[in-house]
Amino acid sequence: WDVTRMEASQDTDRRQILNYLCGGEQQEKSGLKTDSAGNFVLSEGWRKQLEDGGEVAVGAPRRLSGQHEYEHEARLFRDHAETFSRLSAAVRGAVLQAAHAGPGGGPDKGP
Repeated sequence: WDVTRMEASQDTDRRQILNYLCGGEQQEKSGLKTDSAGNFVLSEGWRKQLEDGGEVAVGAPRRLSGQHEYEHEARLFRDHAETFSRLSAAVRGAVLQAAHAGPGGGPDKGP
């Protein structure tokens, strides 16, 4: 499992999540349109907006959806590679541990 390959229902939600993983609440809104008070600028009353209009990264791998990766996210993956690597390893470990747990949460002894 590679958390850099994750998707979300909205590109803006994906960006917000990836920002948070890199820098917590202080970086959560980076690359998203905000007003002078720091609140998200919304379209249609609910949709957050990408600050850069969705500039794509030349040469970056495509996303699972087939879309080109955005420059903002490609920069996050490059600048915080170790953070994403550790998180991916933690997710893999948790999934493997859960896969080997029995119905009661302990080791699965089989039938």
